[in-house]
Order: sequence, then C-alpha cells, then structure tokens
Amino acid sequence: MRRLKKLHTLMFFHYYNDPDFDLALHHLFTELKKHSCLGLSHSLMKELPVNIDNVRHLRNLDVCYSNIEKLPGSVGRLYNLQVLDLRACKLNSFSKDMQSDQLTTP
Repeated sequence: MRRLKKLHTLMFFHYYNDPDFDLALHHLFTELKKHSCLGLSHSLMKELPVNIDNVRHLRNLDVCYSNIEKLPGSVGRLYNLQVLDLRACKLNSFSKDMQSDQLTTP
C-alpha cells in the first residue's frame, strides 16, 4: 500500500462486478488521498463508494461506458475535480446532496 500512496493515476479497465473489488476500492479511497486521475471506464459497478471525497486531489474521474447509475453526494465535495467523464454510462440521477451549481458542462 505504501507504494500506491505515491501514485497519481490509477486506471481500471473492464472490471467485473465483484464485492471484493468494491471493498478494496473503498479501502483505497480511505488510504489514497493524492490521486489526480482515476479511471473506472467499462466498470460493472453500479455505485461509486461514498468516501470518494477522501481522494482530495482528484482532478479527473472517468466512469465512461460504466454501469454507474447514481453518483454519491460526496462527488460534489471533490473541489479539485475538473473532468467527470460520464459518456455512455447508465447514470439515472445525481444524489440529492449535489447542488446544480456544482455541475457545469463545457
């Protein structure tokens, strides 16, 4: 885990739905606070862990082509987030905790 703390980019490709992976991701978000880029494209997970806001320096979050259906309100607390790639994901709604002024499109 010590080596992972120095990473700035972490990409997962074609992850299959697995409760162990979800738990590991939750643990990663608790430990890794300096990531600037996180890729979960083509993921089968339906929700991001609510503690994603622990990754304080996250600037780029890619969940394109994923099965993500809802974003937790904690995404709105990612103050450094510049890019949120939602292309072709299965997003139905944003959390009620997220305010519309937190979301902008180019």
